[in-house]
Amino acid sequence: APALLKGVVTEAGFTCKTIDFNIRFYNEVIDSTALETYFSTGLNVEEHDRASDLVKHWVDDILKLNPKFIGISVFTYQNRIATKLFCEYIRKLSTVKIILGGQGLSDGSILGASGFGKQMYDENLTDFWIRSEGENSLVELLKNNIEYPGINSNTFAQIDDLDSIPFPNYDDYELDSYEKRMLPITGSRGCVRSCSFCDIHDHWKYRYRSGQSMADEIIHHNKKYGVDQFRFTDSLINGNLKEFKKFTKILANYNRSLNKSIKWSSQFIVRADGQVNEEYWQHIAESGGHSLAIGVETGSDSVRTHMNKKFSNEDLDY
Repeated sequence: APALLKGVVTEAGFTCKTIDFNIRFYNEVIDSTALETYFSTGLNVEEHDRASDLVKHWVDDILKLNPKFIGISVFTYQNRIATKLFCEYIRKLSTVKIILGGQGLSDGSILGASGFGKQMYDENLTDFWIRSEGENSLVELLKNNIEYPGINSNTFAQIDDLDSIPFPNYDDYELDSYEKRMLPITGSRGCVRSCSFCDIHDHWKYRYRSGQSMADEIIHHNKKYGVDQFRFTDSLINGNLKEFKKFTKILANYNRSLNKSIKWSSQFIVRADGQVNEEYWQHIAESGGHSLAIGVETGSDSVRTHMNKKFSNEDLDY
């Protein structure tokens, strides 16, 4: 999220620095299990002082940048303790404006009411909280248009044109410090299915990027950062079959020019035989599709048999 938002705000003319404290925690903290448990649950209170010292050190690093705004991405509810410590120390040391965003602000279902965001606002530990999609809301906030949907409210305006969103900017990330040099990519929001185990369709209208835009982003990151592995965050990458076919064809052509081919993985929907042909499967393979997580509610045995003819078993995750 911070990399995506950096791409957006820099495109709008603002400067931005992103820091991934998760990877710093992973690489720098010794005997981190108990501290991680405290941050996620708060149950082992004997770790509070150690957690506070660590957060204070990180806040000092942020304030050295002399920012006008500090944005904190609250990924899940398990990040709330760390977030509150961050905000408390920032408030003690600076008058900088604090912005919170992320799914961790929400209570209940995936886009439920942002109870934690409002709680932090009411306690004067944040100046702004953004619900759901932050790309447009954050830019409008920085322009001082704080009445824009999604800012300090439980309403938001879904972005219809996902192709309009700039590519993420990973310039501040030390990608070699991660176990795997893999970048996420989002090709759609929402879903074309209404599975009983999922509520995404209740909250989002299905919106998708063009196949050209998805391929362009992967090619851009491959050339700029040397990354050749990507993971789609979509509920289903091939929800729009026409654009998915364009994507695989473009990327298949690009892969032919590389010494080391790009690989991508995703969640995937099984299409009827009348909708696809052998070229469809060929382009998936040549574009680098190597791990497809397939959810099948009916006819699973026949689908598994068919899919195993197309890919080796280790490439499939049912």
